[in-house]
Amino acid sequence: CAPMIDEAKRKQDSRKIEGIEFGIGDILDLPLEDGVADAVAISFGYRNLEDRNRGLQEMKRILKPDAGHLFILEFSQPHPFYRPFYYLYLKRLLPAAASLLTGDYDAYRYLSDSIEAFPDRAGATSELEQAGFRDVTAIPMALGSVALHIGRA
Repeated sequence: CAPMIDEAKRKQDSRKIEGIEFGIGDILDLPLEDGVADAVAISFGYRNLEDRNRGLQEMKRILKPDAGHLFILEFSQPHPFYRPFYYLYLKRLLPAAASLLTGDYDAYRYLSDSIEAFPDRAGATSELEQAGFRDVTAIPMALGSVALHIGRA
């Protein structure tokens, strides 16, 4: 989103970092040539793609073959011992508290529903592999409620 890109550019300028370009585009139709990107990163947006496979294909298309890496940070299914507490928080407490603060219960209900419907680490790993990514790994974080998926084009 534009405000996040603006913040990234501000940090880039203040730290005098060169060689990184930021831009906004439709993940299902990126405005880039084939094989030009060293890396593609998406955080907490992959589960919301209209067509995840098409999005993966598009990300793979712009990555440098054999060298480009995809990084997906996304909600995941938490470890079994933590799952009941996590879903109590996610499905009941968070929407209720957010509704009091923002008046928008449905947005937070959507969040919990989309997380619950999203595949676990093995399922997301399989999606990346089916799209042609190699050396796919999934690193669980926050008791498994979040995972970093990394794949090589």
